[in-house]
Amino acid sequence: MANFPFGFGFIDNILASPVFAPKCQGKNPFGIDSFFTSSQVDSRLVLMILGGITLLSVAIIYGTYRYQRWCKFKEFENEMKSLDLNPEQEGTLGDMVRRYQVGEPVQILYSPKLFDDMATAEMKRILGSQGSAEAKQKFIDAIYNIRTKTYHPDWATETPSEASSYVR
Repeated sequence: MANFPFGFGFIDNILASPVFAPKCQGKNPFGIDSFFTSSQVDSRLVLMILGGITLLSVAIIYGTYRYQRWCKFKEFENEMKSLDLNPEQEGTLGDMVRRYQVGEPVQILYSPKLFDDMATAEMKRILGSQGSAEAKQKFIDAIYNIRTKTYHPDWATETPSEASSYVR
C-alpha cells in the first residue's frame, strides 16, 4: 500500500526518520503506540469508570425527576389551601393525588373529569377493602364533599331554594 502524503503511514515515517529521531531521542513524542497497548490500559478500570459515569447520570436524572414532582405537588398543596377544605379533606385529597401519581397534580383542582376518574378509582379501592360499611360510607361522603367544595363552592353555601333557581 502506498504512503499517501496525509496518511498515517506518512506521519509514522516522519516520526521514525533519522532527521526527526535525534530531536525526540528515538521515541514517539505523542505516546500513541504505548497508549493503546493492552498492557497499559486495565479494562476493569475502564468499565468501572464508565459504570460510575452511567450511575451518576441516572442518579442525576432521577433526582431531577423527583424534584420536579415535589415542586408540582407543592404547587398543588398551595392551590388546595385556597379552597375551603378542612384538614381531614385536604389530607384525603393529597393522599389520593399521591396514590394515583397524577402528572400535573394542580390540574385535579381545575378539571372535574380528572377528579371524577381519580375519585371513582379510589371508591372502588375503598369498597373492595376490609372495613366497616360505616367507615366506607364516611370516606365516600368525604370525597363527595371535596368535589362539591372544589368545583361548586357556591352550591355548598346556598340554601335549597337558591339551588332550585339553577334548574329552571
